Amino acid sequence: MLVSTAGVLLLLVVVVDIALDFLDRNYPNRPSSRIKTKASAPEIFFAAMLALIYSLLIVAGMNLFFLPSPVVVFFVMPAIFLICCVVAWHNVTLWYDEGAEYEEELKEANIKQGEVTSPLI
Repeated sequence: MLVSTAGVLLLLVVVVDIALDFLDRNYPNRPSSRIKTKASAPEIFFAAMLALIYSLLIVAGMNLFFLPSPVVVFFVMPAIFLICCVVAWHNVTLWYDEGAEYEEELKEANIKQGEVTSPLI
């Protein structure tokens, strides 16, 4: 019951995330330089792991509600995995963008702190 609830909740989160992605195409805080950079190996690895986890939970929840059938195995599971890949890639890129933004703010704060402390020395 716990796995089925987690699967249904994760399916709802995935659907809402995809719907919001299609509705709001421009992110105000997203740096434009991110679009030009290539994906790194850790980003691809984290996205693949998240997609696998997302899809396993959703499929486990669906198998409890709808008994395994050839339709689920051949049509629904690949579609779920592809949707989970898109959502996982979206989440990982947002995490990396937020990390890069935090790193820039931290550097600016260190520079400001250095400017404040250097005249006192």
